Amino acid sequence: MQISYNILKDFIKIPKSISPQEISDKLTNHTVEVEGFMNQAEKFSGVVVGKVLSVIKHPKADRL
Repeated sequence: MQISYNILKDFIKIPKSISPQEISDKLTNHTVEVEGFMNQAEKFSGVVVGKVLSVIKHPKADRL
């Protein structure tokens, strides 16, 4: 089973000073075995988000 860190925070109080590895170790020692964790933020490190503020027709193109 996989669970999101944000969902996990809804069920247990997690101090900001604790790392995901420490959370994994504590869960394994006290409740359930954690096989591993994945940092999804690394996949999106080069992503740039933009917002379209306006749209206007190109004055010299009918098909755009």
